[in-house]
Amino acid sequence: MLNLQLVQLVLVNAWATRNPNFRGRCGCSSIGACSDLNRGKSYAAVDYNHGVGPGKYNIKVWIKHHGKEYYGKHATHEQRWSSFINAPCSHNLFSTSILTGPSSPGREDYFDNDNNDTHGPQTGTLGLEVYDKKTGQSVWRSLYYFDSGFGDFGREWLRCGYDFGFQFKDA
Repeated sequence: MLNLQLVQLVLVNAWATRNPNFRGRCGCSSIGACSDLNRGKSYAAVDYNHGVGPGKYNIKVWIKHHGKEYYGKHATHEQRWSSFINAPCSHNLFSTSILTGPSSPGREDYFDNDNNDTHGPQTGTLGLEVYDKKTGQSVWRSLYYFDSGFGDFGREWLRCGYDFGFQFKDA
């Protein structure tokens, strides 16, 4: 088993770009106001070691509804992770397959940014789990709340009509 202190993997880039089909993804007509806080579709793509080569580990990423106000209230990281990974299925918005390196299959998809069972602000949390390539055992986990959001989003970053990108790499 790997020593958890030796696992070095970092989030090197995260962005949100308004999609040209923003209005359609947010359920708006072609005229009038259209809020990106509506329920609607978003898109996420995750890459691991983009432009570098195969990763030292395998990784899996989730995006779940609610942020630090929900998962961050627990005292320890293990309690926060347990709350995140065991959240009700209505909180699950997006997950990747196990990613082994750049452009792995199962790294991107559309997702609904909200549903009838998730109330409150459009906050979200991205969870990263790192696995030993040889044994498949989980060796490290991290939660990213994006409290500052993207651009002027503030902490309500789960907006409809946006394409989100997240790049991780070995440190």
